[in-house]
Amino acid sequence: MVPTPTELPGRALSPNERRVLDILLRGTDVTRANITHLTGLTAQSSMRLVGALEERGLIRSGDPVARGRGQPSRYLELVAEAAFTIGLSITTDKLAAVLFNFRGESVAEIARPLTDAGSGALLGMAQAMIDALCAAHPVTPGALSGIGIAIAGYFVGDGRRVNTPASLEPLALIDLEQTLGERLGLPVLVENDGNAAAIGESLAGLGRQYRTLAYFYFADGFGGGLVIDGAPWRGANGNAGEIGGFLPPEVYPPPTLSALRAIVAEEGAAFDSLDRMLAGFDPGLPGVDRWITTVAPTLSMIASAAATLLDPDAIVLGGRIPASLAERLAPHIRIFNRGRRDQPRPGPRILPGTARHDAAATGAAALLMKELFFT
Repeated sequence: MVPTPTELPGRALSPNERRVLDILLRGTDVTRANITHLTGLTAQSSMRLVGALEERGLIRSGDPVARGRGQPSRYLELVAEAAFTIGLSITTDKLAAVLFNFRGESVAEIARPLTDAGSGALLGMAQAMIDALCAAHPVTPGALSGIGIAIAGYFVGDGRRVNTPASLEPLALIDLEQTLGERLGLPVLVENDGNAAAIGESLAGLGRQYRTLAYFYFADGFGGGLVIDGAPWRGANGNAGEIGGFLPPEVYPPPTLSALRAIVAEEGAAFDSLDRMLAGFDPGLPGVDRWITTVAPTLSMIASAAATLLDPDAIVLGGRIPASLAERLAPHIRIFNRGRRDQPRPGPRILPGTARHDAAATGAAALLMKELFFT
């Protein structure tokens, strides 16, 4: 059975305990005295919270550090090995997995080609990859707290079922949290791949510099996600940022990497899979300039809409697009901006994503960790 909410790791934490953990996740040089100030609680209450979290092995005091006169301070820190989550990114041709620790760090990654999207084959692959990650970076029994799933598609109905691309037909319109949770024996959280990648970039990439992001997710298809003031914005149905389908494709060609692969093949450089084309990607491949010219108007319309509606700090070109291709593409994306009095409206920067690990898998793991332990 899938664990009920009361059985999930971290669910017994009080809101104030979660606040303390969140402060330690986001801040450095935090002492016991800082906790009192940052939470607004009394010294007695904050010390009781810290003591309880230390007893549970979630936080610890570091070595004393002298700062000016007086007694050295002991900084508090999260115990990295106290809990782990794994993020799985399911795309049309690849399964990627990231191991995420309690300090918000991606510590191991693995990827495999996805040749069979049937639930049985997928579960077998997922279990083998989970085992490999836990073996590569030892995880104590009970510390693996759950699995976050990022999958291509959009949510329908009760928000628990994903309408996937045709190539992921066996996974379409089923309750993946229930199905995978029962088979894996762990809590499972499912998120749209664009939303997951956006929060992955927010936590492990450009989000450390820019708080509000519009994320463009390039893969076999095209989608996106939104991060507003550091938090994911999912919308009423979980599909906010699903930007791939709102322009008519007969007028605005979809800016997909599968389209790039087709153009490259027409120019004489065929690849038997998208993953093979992207591995060690050469931006000088024949057809790359043609693809950029073809999709730039589409991306300009979407970027202009995002800039006008959201006023983000940055528009991130991410997902599976190689950094070298994103760098070439960015200058061709135009944000339409009617200024007044020779003063244009301030707009976002357009930047390649910088998350080191698979952004969707990282985001899926981070979202589950946040759900279980943080605010």
